[in-house]
Amino acid sequence: MKNDQGKKVTFIMMLSVLVLTACVPVESPPTWEKGMWVWHPTESITTEEARGDLLSFSKRKKINVIYLYTGEELLKEQTKHYQTFIKAASESEIQVYALVGSPEWAKIENHSEATDQLSNVFTYNENSAEDEKFSGIQFDIEPYLLDEWEKEPKRVMNEYVRGLHVWKEEMRSYSDVKDFEWMVAIPFWFDHKEYELTYKDVGKPLAEHIMDIVGSVVMMAYRDFAEGSDSIIRHVQHEVDYATEHDYKVIIGVETKELKSEEKVTFFQEGETYMIEQLQVVENHFKGQKGYHGQAIHDYESYRKLKD
Repeated sequence: MKNDQGKKVTFIMMLSVLVLTACVPVESPPTWEKGMWVWHPTESITTEEARGDLLSFSKRKKINVIYLYTGEELLKEQTKHYQTFIKAASESEIQVYALVGSPEWAKIENHSEATDQLSNVFTYNENSAEDEKFSGIQFDIEPYLLDEWEKEPKRVMNEYVRGLHVWKEEMRSYSDVKDFEWMVAIPFWFDHKEYELTYKDVGKPLAEHIMDIVGSVVMMAYRDFAEGSDSIIRHVQHEVDYATEHDYKVIIGVETKELKSEEKVTFFQEGETYMIEQLQVVENHFKGQKGYHGQAIHDYESYRKLKD
């Protein structure tokens, strides 16, 4: 009898522990990203002091993804510097993505240049330790900067989309067996009616074509206010909705460079305190939407000079 009572007490105690444990919230890994573009690696990662400055700044600003330029021959020429920096970033729980791109890549005759840059990053990763590898690559092509865009925008768009399909095949050969992400930076206005494109009998906005191919985009939502008819939220809502519907990924990028003739596209005049307030409004609006994955700041050089 005493034995049965003891078992009953033990069972009740175990049940209580299980109930209490179930009530304790379990923290899931953060999925929200805060990225930052770094365009000048020679000044930013080639000395211990420069690396320390970049990483300490990133940690203060809660940056957890750095888009680090690797174009031209930089990655081959400065391999050891990239490896040293990425290793240090890994220790600070900051991911590093290779950053490459040129408007010229949109033209069919230059698609191989982008393929070569992809190969450079793949080769680098294969020859680097696990904590020295890039986590992904971002293409920043911006074909609208070409002279041809003014004359024949549809032709340029068509060749650009064709190039994305080519590079996707290159990515598949690598990312299918590696944990490696490909993303593309696009302006918010690629969803406007004048940028609708029919490609292989499918007509839709250029933004949707790009998202269907790549899956992950950084939206250059360059406005200095969160809400309103010409705001950050207004300009990226379509892409976040589309990403949520199709299980894609959108990062919302903002500008901090001084642009005197286009003040509304940058937070340079208002400063960091105001920018953070506006980005929090954006965060509050989109959080919980599956397609929204965070924000990014352009760029390190201007951000660190931004007034409070």
